[in-house]
Amino acid sequence: MKIAILGTGQVGNLIGSRLIEKGHQVMISGRVANNESGLTFVKNNPPGTASYGTFDAAPRYADIIFNATNGRFALEALKLADTDFADKILIDVANPLDFTVNPPTLIPEFANSSSLGESIQSRYPKARVVKTLNTLGMALAVNPTQLNQGDHSLFVAGNDKAAKTEAKAIVTEFGWRPDNVIDQKAALILDHLRPSTVTGDNSYMQASRIRRWAKQGVALLTPALKCVKGRYADAYHHFVAQPENVVLLKGRRTAIEPVFDLVAKVIGATDNHKQLPIQKLAHVRTCLSLATLTIQIAMIVNNIWGLPLHDISHLMAVFT
Repeated sequence: MKIAILGTGQVGNLIGSRLIEKGHQVMISGRVANNESGLTFVKNNPPGTASYGTFDAAPRYADIIFNATNGRFALEALKLADTDFADKILIDVANPLDFTVNPPTLIPEFANSSSLGESIQSRYPKARVVKTLNTLGMALAVNPTQLNQGDHSLFVAGNDKAAKTEAKAIVTEFGWRPDNVIDQKAALILDHLRPSTVTGDNSYMQASRIRRWAKQGVALLTPALKCVKGRYADAYHHFVAQPENVVLLKGRRTAIEPVFDLVAKVIGATDNHKQLPIQKLAHVRTCLSLATLTIQIAMIVNNIWGLPLHDISHLMAVFT
């Protein structure tokens, strides 16, 4: 099968090399005619299996196209393909991250209420967009057997069922187990997790962590999702509103919000300017480290003595 890839970086090279290993012919594409990385990719693969072209050549070459461009500039790169991608299966693996901050974070335009995949589908309504392979490092994504003999999860999302089937076939060739390729994330969270304990978690939901903890009877709920709109927030609210989960939430012994937000509240900042006091502190790292340690101590005290540390006033009391 002929498959095209937009992007000549490490991600595009990893995907392209793996596709060639599985017997496909691959065109990797870039912005300019003499892209060094693209030409090196062709040179490093067997004759007749790899080729290079500019972005506008990719849609003419294949009906399945991977978007492996820098997520921050993906829409700009897709525009250079000079096509509406009509009836093309466009597999988007990019993450729109802002690397000017540390750690890199999602660009607000593509966070919470929208996403890069949705934006691509909106701009190219005739395309058959599928989002996958973007929740883990690409070296592992194209060779999942490197971890736990391939027994971990991959999510696939998109509006076109047939396109998702094609994408699933490709990732199955990579080594993903068919029953671990899931295309209904909300359904998994809402219908298949029946935890005996509900806890709070400091980071965004990750599918692998949800599944791993669910096996232990624990559901990871992201407090940050309480305050945003969109399908993930809707799924969160739907989940916590289920009668059995309402009981579990009321009965849990420890509740904790993200540390940064918690520390901001403890020192008296409001939502509108909660970051300002933190930024003006002379020893930010020391302050946050001590605050984290204190929170951990508070949680230990809570578990030992059963104190009702369910809101900020109780935690402030323990801090004192």
